[in-house]
Amino acid sequence: TGTIYQFDFTEVRGDSGDCDAIQLSEVVLYGLDGAVISGITASQPADLSDYSLNENELPNNLVDGLVAGGPMWTDASLVANGRSVLRLQLPQRMHVAEYQLFTNRNAMKRDPVSWLFGIWRGALNATQEGEFEVLSSQTNFLAPVNRTTGYGRLGSMGMPPPSPPLGKQPP
Repeated sequence: TGTIYQFDFTEVRGDSGDCDAIQLSEVVLYGLDGAVISGITASQPADLSDYSLNENELPNNLVDGLVAGGPMWTDASLVANGRSVLRLQLPQRMHVAEYQLFTNRNAMKRDPVSWLFGIWRGALNATQEGEFEVLSSQTNFLAPVNRTTGYGRLGSMGMPPPSPPLGKQPP
């Protein structure tokens, strides 16, 4: 349970020589009840971000509720740093049970395929003074080919989300 959750993206679909950035159109977090968590803000530590490819494609575009046709987030820091850190601040302390990433609308090579997800315990913009509690990780994830498409709900504890309850079984 926390108020700041973090993605630490380490790899995108494109070949290492072709990689120029990471890009997503939306990130959605879900609570224990399966409902979308609203009121989230998104940011990156200043020394771990690079918006030089498009200064209008900032982190808060990821939590605006607009998947198709909305603005995207693009971060070129993955190339120089070997990682891209995204922090999502919740309106209050709560547990994130699941999350879902959505592909960008144009460049498959920028789709994240490897990342860590967890709770950041430190100042929102700090890079060193804090602790990252990893809840789940994905390596070489098979990102969707279709654009502005969800990766599917992923459990925050490294497990798939629970199945819906079954109806009453006949005797």
